[in-house]
Amino acid sequence: MRVSWTRFRLCATSAAAGLCASSFALYMILFFVYSSSQPKQPEPALGVIYPLNNHGSHVYLTRIQATGMNLLFVVFPIAFAMAIIALPKELRFFRGMQRWVSFEGRTVRTDLLQPTAAMKAVFFGSVAVWSAIILGLGPYIVAFLVAKGFVLSAG
Repeated sequence: MRVSWTRFRLCATSAAAGLCASSFALYMILFFVYSSSQPKQPEPALGVIYPLNNHGSHVYLTRIQATGMNLLFVVFPIAFAMAIIALPKELRFFRGMQRWVSFEGRTVRTDLLQPTAAMKAVFFGSVAVWSAIILGLGPYIVAFLVAKGFVLSAG
């Protein structure tokens, strides 16, 4: 069975949107967990020196926690950009406009307003799979990266 290029791009868009949603949701969950459980003063003896800012209220994280949070923060815009790029778009001109007229006479039509059952299944399946990967393998991946000297810190 042959799959059309448009259907493949719609599924890729749904999968990227699922990664976007899961990374954002897990970032927010971890943000609130860390905001309520981490110390409000840096403790260098424990390695808790990386600040997490919540509108002027700081809590401090370890190197692994800070790198994991910042990786989730970076994954969100990358996944969002992937979804926008993969989304099939159809350039439409307003009635009576010529093709050589400036950008003001154009609009873009997408298929996101009427998602198919396959698109919904791919999106929710992607959210589940990406969440499981991030929760299951994420701590090991971040610990490996930090052990190799890769540290992402906002401060």
